[in-house]
Amino acid sequence: MHKLSSLFLLLFSGVLLGAEPNLAILQSILSNDTQKFSQGMSNFICKPYGLVTLEKLYTTGPIDSLCRKNLEALDREDPNVRYFTLRLLKPMQRYHVEFQDKRCIIYARGEITLSELLLAEGLAFIKPAFDDDVFNAVFLKAQNSAKLAKKGLWQENIVKDCMIESYKE
Repeated sequence: MHKLSSLFLLLFSGVLLGAEPNLAILQSILSNDTQKFSQGMSNFICKPYGLVTLEKLYTTGPIDSLCRKNLEALDREDPNVRYFTLRLLKPMQRYHVEFQDKRCIIYARGEITLSELLLAEGLAFIKPAFDDDVFNAVFLKAQNSAKLAKKGLWQENIVKDCMIESYKE
C-alpha cells in the first residue's frame, strides 16, 4: 500500500510540476515567413526562428539583383513554394509556440518545427552565425537534406548568389 501511495504522489507531483505547452491559435498565414497568431485577447506575428526565408531574401535584396531574379525564376518554376506553410498549417487550429530571440518556434507536426520543415524543403537557410544548442543539429540535418536533394534555394545554388550580394552591401 505504501508503494502505491508513493507512486500516486510521484505521478501527481509530476503533473503539477510539468510545464504546459504555450498554445496559440493560428489566425492567418501571410507567407512562409510570417504567420499571425492569437492568445487570449492579444494577437502577435510570428517569424520562423533561426532562418532566412525566400520571402526575406526577396524583399531585402536590390530590385535588379541576381538573387532576386533567381528567386523569381524559382517561383515561376514552382509557384506552390509560396503556399507551403498555407498547405501545412491550418487557420483556427492551436499550435505549440515558443519565443526565442524575437522569433517563434512553431511546432507544426508534433515535435517538428516549422523552421525544420522550411529548411527541409529548401525554402529557407540557417541564419549566418546562428548558434542554438537545442536546434543547431536538427536544423543542419534538415538543411543538408534539402541541399542533397537540390530542393528550393539549393537547385541552382541561389543561396550562394544571395549571400554574396548581401555581403556586398
